[in-house]
Formats: sequence, structure tokens, C-alpha cells
Amino acid sequence: MASETVGQGPITVTADDVPAAQRTAEALRHLLREGPVGPASIVVATGERVEVPASVVAALQYLASLLAQGDAVTLVRVQSDVSLAEADTLLGVSVTFVSQLLDTGELASHGEGDGRRVRVSDVVSYKQRRSADNLRDLAMALARLRRKLGPTTSPARPAPGQPPGHGRRARRQRRPAAPRQPTARPRAQASA
Repeated sequence: MASETVGQGPITVTADDVPAAQRTAEALRHLLREGPVGPASIVVATGERVEVPASVVAALQYLASLLAQGDAVTLVRVQSDVSLAEADTLLGVSVTFVSQLLDTGELASHGEGDGRRVRVSDVVSYKQRRSADNLRDLAMALARLRRKLGPTTSPARPAPGQPPGHGRRARRQRRPAAPRQPTARPRAQASA
């Protein structure tokens, strides 16, 4: 991505740093769980204590959790512009698809031809809309499938507080069958 957009490029960790990133992510997650107890602080090499607002702690926790998984991370300012090639990387699609989005107006751009630029905020908004549309389409497909299959039977669930295996169906299956009484059948008589 362009240097004015990303700065120094992807942030990566070595395999040796992953455990430290995991500990950092967990410590920051714990700090965030404690709630609004005021800003956190860090101590720099000179011994100076610097306050860190909760929003920065949350951002650092998210960054540390991604790095702890071994992922490389690229930071992009939301109010910056990116090229079509950079937009395709952010969306995980081809440049041709991004061009189609621009041509149909689904994604706004400025400039012309190869010099077209897209706001990162517009790319993020499009990606969120696409994710919401995909989830809605999936839910609708599942609903159609349920209607097509009809009602399904599921094992009876136990009442709250009862251990598994104590539902209605389980009780029915555990009852011993009543002993059968021998029945006398009339024999067919042979005629002479």
C-alpha cells in the first residue's frame, strides 16, 4: 500500500515473540474487562509514566491479539484514499471487481482511469454492507431449507436442573416393557 496510507508497512512478530504478544493481549483484555477505572499507564525506558486512554488500550489489545495469532497487520487511516489495487487487497477481491463496483456506483471514487482513488472509509462501509447482506442471504437460505424439510423432530430436552438423559423421550425409552400374558388362541378344528 502507499506510504502515505500505511506508514512503515505490515507489522509482524517472530515466532519467538508470539507468546509475549499472547500475554500482552490477555493482560490488556483483563484491563478492559475491569471497566472504566480510569486511564491505564505505561512506563517508558526513561522511567516516565504515560497515561493511555481506554480507546488506545482497546486498539492495542486488538492489535496484540492479531499478532499473537501470528498474523501480519497493516494499519490504514480511515480518512485516507487508496488506489484500486489497494482497495482490492482490503476487500479481498480482484481489481476488475473493484472497477465494476466503481462503474455501478456501489463504491464511490474520485479521479479518472488508472488514477481513480477510493476512500478507505467507503471501502470499510462497503465491506460491512456486504457482510450484512451475506448474513441476511444465509439466514434466508436456511429458512427456505427449513420450510422445504418441514418440521423436524429433536430429542426432548430435560427440564432445567435435570441431568442429560432425563427428558421425556429418555423416560419413555427406559421404561421396562410390560410382561406379555400368554393368550390362548382357539385352534382350528379339522372337520371329518
